[in-house]
Amino acid sequence: LISDLGAEAANVEIATKFSSLPWSSLLVGGGVRVGKQAVLEALEGSLTRTGRGYIDLYQLDCPFPYLGGLEALTEALAEARDRGLIRAVGVSNYGVEDLKTAYAAFDKFDLPLATNQIRYSVVDREAEKSGLLAVCKELNVVPIASEPLAQGLLTGKFHEHQHESGAMPTSRFSRNELILYRPIINLLRFIGAFSGGKTTSQVALNYLICKGAIPIPGVKNVAQAREIIGAAGWRMSENDVEVLDERLAELDREMARRGILSKLPVDMTWLDEEVRLPGEVQALLDEFQGKKK
Repeated sequence: LISDLGAEAANVEIATKFSSLPWSSLLVGGGVRVGKQAVLEALEGSLTRTGRGYIDLYQLDCPFPYLGGLEALTEALAEARDRGLIRAVGVSNYGVEDLKTAYAAFDKFDLPLATNQIRYSVVDREAEKSGLLAVCKELNVVPIASEPLAQGLLTGKFHEHQHESGAMPTSRFSRNELILYRPIINLLRFIGAFSGGKTTSQVALNYLICKGAIPIPGVKNVAQAREIIGAAGWRMSENDVEVLDERLAELDREMARRGILSKLPVDMTWLDEEVRLPGEVQALLDEFQGKKK
């Protein structure tokens, strides 16, 4: 796809990820990922597939324990940077403590940590509540907001014709959930109307931009791409941001009063639990840890 762009390909910035899960390559016929060399081999594979000489942003996906440790990861990324294979490094789904650990490890190699991709949207603000956004700002790490439209909820498409027959039924969100979020959707519409006719999606994305994040919504067609572009090039007023923050705080209090837990955030507690590795991978891990001792 990138090669089809011809000269325009030079204007495209590419971000991709390295999964530290040791069996990642096994799924496509490769070997177990272990040590510094596996990172470089994965990167070279990405370069081959994209037809580029470098990757603009190379990210570590999830703080999963790596066979070789964090030092092997950082050494590989530093070498890739020195060889001109990557221009910037980031992480994905790193919480407060993992982010601080990665930042310190990268700093030893004079390797700036550029980004942290996290779930963040108008209705999923756990990154704010946990202090993660504050830490990102402190470390000069830019948050990349994944699922910034909350699986389509913030496009307003599930609330069309709401004044005629209530919220539209959908298998993704229950009717009660749609009713609960309806005031927020209405407020996004109101702000958009007084901001030059912006859509709910554009306002929801611009809110994240105003918070210092880079939203990365999914795009399926040209019309959606054009709408997403319309989220940039302007700013919500400080008053509009404050009003939206106040309404979201009210929503949080109402949900707490009703004992409602949002279904929107993903359960990542599995990262803190004991992980059962495939036999081949566990044997390699045991051998590696034995050598380190």
